[in-house]
Amino acid sequence: MMKTFFYSLCAAACIAAGAVSCGPAPSADEYLSKSIASAERAEWADALKYAKRSVDKAPGHAASEIQLILAMEQNNQEDEALTRAITAAEAFPDSFLANYTLGRMYCKQNKYEYAIRPLTIASELRPDDANTLVLLARAKSRQNIGDALDAYSKLVSLPQFSKNSVLYNEMAVLLVMQGKARKSLALMQQAITLDSANPLLYLNMAIINDYQLGDMAAARTYYSNFLRLASNQVALEAECLAVATRLDMIRGL
Repeated sequence: MMKTFFYSLCAAACIAAGAVSCGPAPSADEYLSKSIASAERAEWADALKYAKRSVDKAPGHAASEIQLILAMEQNNQEDEALTRAITAAEAFPDSFLANYTLGRMYCKQNKYEYAIRPLTIASELRPDDANTLVLLARAKSRQNIGDALDAYSKLVSLPQFSKNSVLYNEMAVLLVMQGKARKSLALMQQAITLDSANPLLYLNMAIINDYQLGDMAAARTYYSNFLRLASNQVALEAECLAVATRLDMIRGL
């Protein structure tokens, strides 16, 4: 599965910089700028120090609060950072970054049931933000299959994800979990079309045809394709042995 996406401090800096110009006193702005500059150099201790000073100078300033949360997280103060993120999302309900940050932190701690609400708000504030949609789909897949399918569908509608075989594979698996194995075939075939050199996609297709649909002819074809692509991959030796055994059984039926 694709790696977890999240905004870098540099990205946060761009957002913060635009929000500061008409906000708090210059001294708070200066500390915020110093914190952002330190973060860009990966000088996390200094980033935290300056972020704290910025918040002290201008309590309740959204950009400073988010910068402090991110700096705390990078300094292994995740529990305190999460507490502040919860407060920030409540204090700034219309802030995309506040809600996104809270949702991302919940996902990082595998608290997916809590991540859905802030990520949903963030996705409503920025409907085309890919990072938010990825995390929201992941969180929903742990809770409600139907919601997860909707979230993945939104992802593949975006140009940058429209040719991502992993997402089509994920949607196919979710459909199988819903008892809609036949409907999943089109999605699995799309995944294979997009990444025809990936043996695991053929294996998934074979398993669906074999164990879910009882289509032995199709299963035999996809198992054979899996073996053709995976036979030289050491990491898939166990799968190859199991598939070869299953293929012999099918041929003997």
